[in-house]
Amino acid sequence: MDSDKTPKTLPEPQDDAPELRFLTEPDARFLISHLASIDHVTVRVLGEHPDAGPEVTAFLRASGYEVRQETLGRMVPPPLTRFALRYQGKTATLTVAPAVPS
Repeated sequence: MDSDKTPKTLPEPQDDAPELRFLTEPDARFLISHLASIDHVTVRVLGEHPDAGPEVTAFLRASGYEVRQETLGRMVPPPLTRFALRYQGKTATLTVAPAVPS
């Protein structure tokens, strides 16, 4: 029996969904697989990036999550990965570090 609960397909894009410039398909799969039991997501974008916050937020909303977005000036120590998750109950805080290569 296959115990991997990672969705085999991504949610269908909506007609008004913007063209993705920041979020890649592997990124999207990572997010969906790590947010499986979550209802609310706070997206914290590190630094100024024109596409990161809006794309991640729009993708998560289209996937059925309630999303709130914040911008962080910097983090000490800086993140080592492009996406970092912290969980509390059915809520997750997703830190997005656009400067970290995918």
